[in-house]
Amino acid sequence: MTFEQFKSRYKLKLAEIGLTTNDEEMAKMFVAATVLRDYDLKQMKKDRRKKHH
Repeated sequence: MTFEQFKSRYKLKLAEIGLTTNDEEMAKMFVAATVLRDYDLKQMKKDRRKKHH
């Protein structure tokens, strides 16, 4: 997911619950989500390797 995709989905979700935010906050959340996803993918690969041995 690109930042633009994230932004549009995030804004839709915020509108559903009646909140607003600025792009800076959104950018921080996007970076955090991206970092966590990348970390999870690496962990999953490590775990998969362990199970095979």
